Amino acid sequence: MYTIGDYLLDRLSEIGITEIFGVPGDYNLQFLDKIMANKNLNWVGNANE
Repeated sequence: MYTIGDYLLDRLSEIGITEIFGVPGDYNLQFLDKIMANKNLNWVGNANE
């Protein structure tokens, strides 16, 4: 199933984004899994906002 999250990550990658910064949390763990699975994007975790 192709989700909105998949579409967003594909589009970000298409326009040249290579890193995504964020704070891991309970509500975005599934999305973080999608970022980690995407070979064109790197996750950069932060300790706080």
